[in-house]
Amino acid sequence: MSLRLRLAAAASVILTAIFLPMSWGCQGTCGTSTECGTDEYCSIANGVCLTPKSLGFCKAKPDACAQVLSPICGCDGKTYSNSCEASIAGVSVAAAGVCGAGCGGLTAVKCGTTEFCDLAPGSCGNANPTGACVAPPTSCPGISSPVCGCDRKTYKSSCDASMAMVSLLANGECACGGPDNVACEDGRYCQLATGACLGPSATGSCKLAPTDCTSVKSPVCGCDGVIYDNACQAAKARVSITGTLSCTKITPDAGADGG
Repeated sequence: MSLRLRLAAAASVILTAIFLPMSWGCQGTCGTSTECGTDEYCSIANGVCLTPKSLGFCKAKPDACAQVLSPICGCDGKTYSNSCEASIAGVSVAAAGVCGAGCGGLTAVKCGTTEFCDLAPGSCGNANPTGACVAPPTSCPGISSPVCGCDRKTYKSSCDASMAMVSLLANGECACGGPDNVACEDGRYCQLATGACLGPSATGSCKLAPTDCTSVKSPVCGCDGVIYDNACQAAKARVSITGTLSCTKITPDAGADGG
């Protein structure tokens, strides 16, 4: 063998000795089990597979499982007797309990203590609505996309409503006022559209009153007959505005602030 070939072979041995331990010590990330070895599966945190762009780690499949009955719903939509059995099948956990277990309905089927009956959006006002038993999320992103829960409370997002184990009534803040003069929950007031308080049975949305406003002078007339420096100051006082130049107090029946 020439000197050049001997040097190349020696260099190959050295590089293999350096890089092999590094690759053995790393745990590869994955999105699906197809990205892992034949004896591995893509382990994703419980429930994370229900979100887009979920990421996990390739882990070895267990050889055997204890005969424990603790049903879980796998990320493949199938029910397994426990999380270990799902791992052997190469599947991560989507939620605790049987997949799509029904609840509610005429027989008022209840869910387990760690789940709630998640009804179809808007159906909680119907007679005997049905839903699926769902484990609530343990945390939610800080994104604000208000929804109205079936408990008539406004939540920061649908995730926050689920975390409170409450189904969704509608998107957006809860409605208020109207013919039945529906009041808002504590901490919110009924904000009507500009001028709506001039008519009967106005409907508005339950809003949080601002805590700080600018001092810019842009006078508005409140539905309570008071002139405010600007619309923000009126909202801070939990009052809707008339949009008129003259300022006359509107009767409570017309929805001055709606509660």
